[in-house]
Amino acid sequence: MIKLVALDTDGTLLNSQNKILDSTKQVVKKALEQGVKIVLCSGRPFAGLEPYMKELGITSTEQYVVTLNGAITRNAQGKVLTQDLISNKNYKKLTEFAR
Repeated sequence: MIKLVALDTDGTLLNSQNKILDSTKQVVKKALEQGVKIVLCSGRPFAGLEPYMKELGITSTEQYVVTLNGAITRNAQGKVLTQDLISNKNYKKLTEFAR
């Protein structure tokens, strides 16, 4: 029994026009009706995924989204569940090191 499906957004869930195919919407709807957790995963921030979550019906506190390349996990209502960010100081050090 499938309990969770994690979907990358850009280039996987979304086509080249940033649209979700009707066939995909139907499959996601059916999975949600069967109690499957659908987790959108992206490098985008939460706000960049909200329209797609609404379009797919991923709206409950029991559905989740992984944003910013895994740095933040939220429920579909936006509540932060996990967060693993680096400090600005360390970001600057890493940027300088990379240059």
